[in-house]
Amino acid sequence: MVIGIVGDTWGISFRKVGSLLVQGLDILGYKNIRHIDARIPLLPAGKWARMILIGDTVYTILWGWHRYHAHFCKKCIFWTDSPIDLKHIPDSEVEFVNEYYCPIAVTWFEYIRMRNRGFKIYGVVGRPLNSKSIKKVLETNDNTWRKKYGKYILTIGGDQILYPPKYPRKGLDRFDEAIGLIKSELKKRGIKVVAVSNWVYFKNVDVRIPLGSLSEEELYQLIKQAELFVFPSRLEAFGVPPLEAMALGKVVVHANAPAYNEFTIGIGVPKDKLTEIKDYAPEIGKYWVVYDYPAKELANLILYALDLPEEEKEKLGFEARMKASQFYDYNIAQKLLEV
Repeated sequence: MVIGIVGDTWGISFRKVGSLLVQGLDILGYKNIRHIDARIPLLPAGKWARMILIGDTVYTILWGWHRYHAHFCKKCIFWTDSPIDLKHIPDSEVEFVNEYYCPIAVTWFEYIRMRNRGFKIYGVVGRPLNSKSIKKVLETNDNTWRKKYGKYILTIGGDQILYPPKYPRKGLDRFDEAIGLIKSELKKRGIKVVAVSNWVYFKNVDVRIPLGSLSEEELYQLIKQAELFVFPSRLEAFGVPPLEAMALGKVVVHANAPAYNEFTIGIGVPKDKLTEIKDYAPEIGKYWVVYDYPAKELANLILYALDLPEEEKEKLGFEARMKASQFYDYNIAQKLLEV
């Protein structure tokens, strides 16, 4: 049985999803797997038993990838997600996907969005985590980053920086603002602020590590050795970083925006503090809906989380690891095979 994984291999996150899906299938014993770039139209040379199409929902359709590959399998799975307003997709293309694919949503939030747009959704399967890397890091006692930075809190995220929207999707501006409000208190406690990011507008972050400059194992060690992981994103179609931090036993402070609040075990901004805003992203010429919040709310939660008793942190960390293990690559692969 040949299984085809067709995805956006230029996009870092989608390339990673495809590679982890291949790894998960391999762990389950499936060896006849093809992982290819969605930009390459395939020649019909026999049909695969199954093909899984991965990418941004809007661009996968606007760029025609769904049509390129629809003929190449007996059962095609449309496993996409997007923060972009789905109204950018023509009705005719929604109908095409419904006819030739089994659309699968990555969260229940995406399920509702896609159903409201007219997609016939056959299930909800989240994005995968690298089980091998996570287990390896959990089993080591490395303290390289602690020696380098001492105590620190951490955020990870990349965003549009040439023409940022009014409300940058990843919320790194709110994070920086929140840190500014408690900077003196953090300094008093001897806690630094580290960001792995391309965001060049930070004013209050102590250390910025360029996004993409660390190996996955280095990144996971950085997360594991942090006091706290902060995820300030205003909008995600899924939201892998908080899940990775959970898998490594970290307490996560987050903005509580859909859809990653479905599975995130941590401390979130109260929902009544969130404001739904339709925002325009100049770099891509598209609209999305973000969930903004006061920086003060995030700042207060960071201090609250730092002050949690150790036994409470350990309890949250254990619950987080158990929840995150449901998203290990082989579990996600199995769920997709069951569709």
